[in-house]
Amino acid sequence: MNTAQLKKEYKERIAPALMKQFNYSSSMQIPVLKKIVINQGLGSATADKKIIEVAINELTAITGQKAVATVSKKDVANFKLRKKMPIGVMVTLRREQMYEFLEKLVRVALPRIRDFKGIESKFDGRGNYTLGIQEQIIFPEINIDSIDRILGMNITFVTSAPTDEEGYALLKEFGLPFKNANNNDMAKESMKAREVKRAKMVAKYAAKRAALKEIVNHSDDPQAAFEAAQKLQRIPRNANPIRLHNRCKITGRPKGYIRLFGLSRIQFREMASAGLIPGVRKASW
Repeated sequence: MNTAQLKKEYKERIAPALMKQFNYSSSMQIPVLKKIVINQGLGSATADKKIIEVAINELTAITGQKAVATVSKKDVANFKLRKKMPIGVMVTLRREQMYEFLEKLVRVALPRIRDFKGIESKFDGRGNYTLGIQEQIIFPEINIDSIDRILGMNITFVTSAPTDEEGYALLKEFGLPFKNANNNDMAKESMKAREVKRAKMVAKYAAKRAALKEIVNHSDDPQAAFEAAQKLQRIPRNANPIRLHNRCKITGRPKGYIRLFGLSRIQFREMASAGLIPGVRKASW
């Protein structure tokens, strides 16, 4: 499939499918792939300058576009790093070259990974996705006999999608082989159900735990305190309140939890931006 066909497929199949899936009112709301950024971090280049030249040549061969060196922004004495010293290479692909690289990545490079079972579907919360590649030899332009060392890279897909769900749908339609998302959804539901079950158990044993702890901490009879401590240990472990975790009520995310709303910071930002939380609006200054 050439670039023209890939663009044609987006207009004729992918865009209508996304519009139907998310019930967009305008075609301008349909997410598009803006650019692909390939980046290689080369910390060892501080000792050997030739590593940068080799990486630039390899990345240029892989993408078909001249790669550029990235430089440090400040001095770091511990890493023997000087300001504006080259520490990596990168290239940004747009339009035709972006589609050509995407086609090669999906149909040629990824299937060459040993024991490949799909890629993770972890987005950044804004519809963008970064894929980590551990070896550059999966690309057909690299001759394994002529390379000195194995180098990895990060491939970032920048989309116009406002949410991770829309970005995921767009990239999946382009052919990125994500792992089964249903398993992830089931895992989130199981985590939320587990927290509900633990909360019920905590409430069930709360009075008994409090009575036993009162005996252990304030009883003058050592024998009674010892027996109370043994009974306390026989209570199920999940009956302890410290086993409870604050999780987002929608996604089940345990980190970045906002108590006032019962949401994670990512879900709160998405819902507040969409006007779904009464009384909350986006600040501007």
